[in-house]
Amino acid sequence: MRNQKVVLPVLLLLVSLGTLFTSVIFTSQATAVVSEGAEKNIVISRDSIEESLSVPIYKISKGKMVQSKQKLSILDADKSRLAIYKAKKVRINNKAYWKLNSNTYIDDHRVETVRSK
Repeated sequence: MRNQKVVLPVLLLLVSLGTLFTSVIFTSQATAVVSEGAEKNIVISRDSIEESLSVPIYKISKGKMVQSKQKLSILDADKSRLAIYKAKKVRINNKAYWKLNSNTYIDDHRVETVRSK
């Protein structure tokens, strides 16, 4: 009877420590997506002629937001007007991004929302 009283607290302690270590491992590698807004129509603005006609695309790799080598054009296919994209605004590690696809993000500083008809 005495062995049963000792085994139960030790087992509970090991289970709680295992849960603690597992949660620390997963939270250190995961990127925290704080909020996802509704999908909106967006365009990428250009304040001056010196600004580029494309913006960098960001992706999540190994739990961190990294800039990829790809660029997203602000113009549509025939280069005559601004391209309209559908995106959700997300906050990742206290920084605002617009999520275009499952792992495609753009920075928030040149994005403007537009109304759809």
